[in-house]
Amino acid sequence: MSRQYVHLSADQETARQVGLRRDSYPAILKVDAAAANADGIHFYIGNDKVWLSDPIPPEYISMLV
Repeated sequence: MSRQYVHLSADQETARQVGLRRDSYPAILKVDAAAANADGIHFYIGNDKVWLSDPIPPEYISMLV
């Protein structure tokens, strides 16, 4: 997609609801935002339920089960 930032949900339920817009069984990923931020990845406030970020390298991403 042609977005300027990565869009992140502030909580798991919001992420699920957003994912359901495109897929009946969305994958929910967890971002270690504290570690990413400490390593220089920038995060920005989108609104009360969405955060924005620069691209996030895979070492900060894991799958929720």
